[in-house]
Amino acid sequence: MRHLHIRTTRKARRRAVGALAAALLCAAGLAVPTATAAPVAPTLDDGLALTPPMGFNNWNSTHCRAEFDEAMVKGIADIFVDKGLKDAGYEYVNLDDCWALPNRDANGQLVPDPVRFPGGINGESAAGDGQPITVGGVVYDNGLGVHAQSTVEYYTGGGCETVTADVGVDDEEGAGGTVTFEIWTDDTRAASTGLLTNAMPAQPITADVTGAQVVRFVVTDGGDGIDSDHGDWAEARVSC
Repeated sequence: MRHLHIRTTRKARRRAVGALAAALLCAAGLAVPTATAAPVAPTLDDGLALTPPMGFNNWNSTHCRAEFDEAMVKGIADIFVDKGLKDAGYEYVNLDDCWALPNRDANGQLVPDPVRFPGGINGESAAGDGQPITVGGVVYDNGLGVHAQSTVEYYTGGGCETVTADVGVDDEEGAGGTVTFEIWTDDTRAASTGLLTNAMPAQPITADVTGAQVVRFVVTDGGDGIDSDHGDWAEARVSC
């Protein structure tokens, strides 16, 4: 209580002094200065981003503590949308470490921790409910399955050369689905498939990403809405 009383007294004194100064200026026929908004900082058209990459990184927040799990990650993403942070530029929910088991599988692939992520990393709604990536009747062991609109970014730091993949609409969507696959290097579109439908087999896509700091894998909805737009980056490879 003592500290609160002292702060309140000082604030009252400042207000009294301010009011007295304004009265004296008016009595002397002088204009009272008014507050003005700070000027907007200028921006440079030099090709650099105006803001840094903004988002959430689990290592900075939780390290490998037990609270880092699937529910927490989904909750962070929901907060970004609900609180307007996504619109302000907070785009990333980065799983830095601790999401996978210590040992890889027989094919050398990372395996999501079934305790922390019971739904897997690329699941639908529950553990084990996802199907193998399948395009045009061909089943692929590896790849990345997404739903338009989708952007997946990898920081390559200028150290990679090529990206390759076989892409298409996943067979689980029946006759539905129209998408376009694009590969971006920083702010430049390096490759695009054009419009693909579920009736088409997987199409190869490749891009030269030499010197790129960030490589983006983009899937759009083909201009007709996102219904059934399950896009697969089958056997996607980034060569560095």
